[in-house]
Amino acid sequence: MLGFTKAAGAESPIVNARFKGSKLSHYLFRVLSEEEDGKMTIDHYISPTSLDEAIAHLSQQGAVSLAGGTDLLVGIRVGNRSARSVVDLKKIPELTAVQWENGKVSIGAAVSSDACIQDMRLASAFPGFAEALGLIGSAQIQGRCSAGGNVCNASPAADSVPALIANGAVCNIK
Repeated sequence: MLGFTKAAGAESPIVNARFKGSKLSHYLFRVLSEEEDGKMTIDHYISPTSLDEAIAHLSQQGAVSLAGGTDLLVGIRVGNRSARSVVDLKKIPELTAVQWENGKVSIGAAVSSDACIQDMRLASAFPGFAEALGLIGSAQIQGRCSAGGNVCNASPAADSVPALIANGAVCNIK
């Protein structure tokens, strides 16, 4: 877990040093360092390794999930979204996997769009879905954004949703 807190009299958050090297924590540190009206938008960044742990953190008031973060972090930065805690789903194995069973595919909520596009079996079975994911942003955005986030963000510009509907996709929400 990486916690961000405001020390009394300090001008910037204190960051757990073992996470300072990651690009995401660097970006979050920049977002958190830019205060508005003396308030910090995010108090905690949590990176659970199990679904049960994530659900426990997400049950707390003000907690939001981060599957890719491409919309969430921008929203926080511009002040359209707020969160007391950000729960990063990228270290939960079942949420970052594409699994096939009995001819059906299960795509974890945090699987990147690029991983879906590059998965030849998935792209071959659902070419419209892979193509739709390829329409989302640049290669850098596709590498971070998730198909699950594209659905859950509920944007009218959610490129993958029509392809999912056309293929009879079912969302399993816990």
